[in-house]
Amino acid sequence: MKRPLRHSFEVRTKRLVLRPLRLSDFSVWRDSHGKTFTEQNEWDRSRKSAGPLTRSQLKKLVTHLTDQWKRDEFYGFAVFKKKTGEIVGYVSLMDLQRKIFQNAYLGYLILNTHWGKGYCPEAVQAALEIGFRKFNLHRIEAGIDPRNSRSIAVAKRLGMRREGKSLRRLFLSGQWNDMYSYVVTCEDLKIKWKPTPWNKVPKIG
Repeated sequence: MKRPLRHSFEVRTKRLVLRPLRLSDFSVWRDSHGKTFTEQNEWDRSRKSAGPLTRSQLKKLVTHLTDQWKRDEFYGFAVFKKKTGEIVGYVSLMDLQRKIFQNAYLGYLILNTHWGKGYCPEAVQAALEIGFRKFNLHRIEAGIDPRNSRSIAVAKRLGMRREGKSLRRLFLSGQWNDMYSYVVTCEDLKIKWKPTPWNKVPKIG
């Protein structure tokens, strides 16, 4: 089994399409972010920048994401609405650890113009399936600020369990923040873990 190719990767859900950003997405990428409101809370990252988005910015981003994909370090997916083609958010599998871990961190963001429509759990559920079925991960972990009740609700809804609280774990917004760890393994979703030539656990001893 070969690792999925970035340029052809695509997963569809009932209402959404998850795939990597492409240079041809410039107009929808610019317009989707251009319609967002100002930040609604301290965890809102809907706005890309204070000024207009440019093709060179997207090119730099796509190049960076492609390099990370090739190195099996970070898999980022834009979340498109099927009916309109607009971007509603992003999900990612980050900081992959192979060998005896087969672990990744989960990231998710829905643009604030699309909050309250159920897109987040639908997209995150797809991301978990992608991680376990397409990239053969065994464990996926979400690091969530204890005050972020909406994000915690999404993790609980999808069957992720809280395994602990790390004090002053993440440096965000100029300060060190605590973090809850919400975790799911492939067995929790009744998916059998399958070693492949590119993620095989090494023999030790």
